[in-house]
Amino acid sequence: MNSPGKLAIIVAGQYLGSLCGDCKNIKNGVVGDAAMQNIAALVGEGYRLVILHESTPFLGMNMLWLELARVSLGLRHMPLDSCQAAAQGCVGYLLQQYLQNIFIDKGISSDVVSVVTQMRVDADDPSFSYPSRFVGEFYTEDQLPELQAMYPDWTLCQDGSLGWRRLVATPMPKEIIEVAVLEHLLAQGCTLLGLGGGGIPVIRTVDGRLSGVEALLPVAASASFLGCALGADLLFIPISEKSLSLSGGVQHDILGSVSLAQLEEYVEEGRFEKKEIRHKVLAAIDFLHGGGKEVIFASPESLYEAFEDGAGTHVYREHAEVGAIGSS
Repeated sequence: MNSPGKLAIIVAGQYLGSLCGDCKNIKNGVVGDAAMQNIAALVGEGYRLVILHESTPFLGMNMLWLELARVSLGLRHMPLDSCQAAAQGCVGYLLQQYLQNIFIDKGISSDVVSVVTQMRVDADDPSFSYPSRFVGEFYTEDQLPELQAMYPDWTLCQDGSLGWRRLVATPMPKEIIEVAVLEHLLAQGCTLLGLGGGGIPVIRTVDGRLSGVEALLPVAASASFLGCALGADLLFIPISEKSLSLSGGVQHDILGSVSLAQLEEYVEEGRFEKKEIRHKVLAAIDFLHGGGKEVIFASPESLYEAFEDGAGTHVYREHAEVGAIGSS
């Protein structure tokens, strides 16, 4: 069980981000209540929290609306960084209001604040030369000349048998522009929603000014970076299973408590075959090397149990009782 008062970064992923898909339902409390109740319970226990939500569902809807406007009215797409800002604002508003209402019901005295947050990236990040993340709608091959004429900077590539889609860069985080604001709000006892979708990607120009770039940041990497910047103790990364498991061999070993050194060995051995999981594990390693004390991998449904009762996989910077807790 962790000590209350610790600062924890919680990656909400699709678990909370999907709530924006139906604004009526979230306002009526039909969906997402378990997620919010878990978070409220942790705040009630004394944890200080910064929550990173996934903005993909709203971002996808926004891009669909823009595509419909392009087809029907001839309007141009909004830049992707502006779409990300809109997603941060909308999802942040919905989650902020919902969580604040739970605090009111439970008598928890913490203001919930959503911060539209920019993340500086390097203009020469290699991912800008080799974009790899699909976004937006599917197009037919017949539509490509029109799209390339309207958006000459777009990279379009075939996505399986479903058609052509846009590819964008996934640069690594370098600087949180509003980090001092986040620190101030935490010092005032606020529960924060920040860096939604990994942050709005921006670069610094030669004169020191900020300028948005069209890219999407990896959420786990941004959460790890934020945790190091704020001096957080804990980082929670959601996974689809109850715990991390190792691939290789006939059986899959399920990890309980593991040290940073052991986790790095597993990465070197290639024991995390799924790309998504491997990226999350690498983000965890960066957080622990950056001063974090513990990373928790668990299913979103077991968030509270992971903090209070040891559910999931716990990775410690210092020595821990290491090993698999079972096999699947």
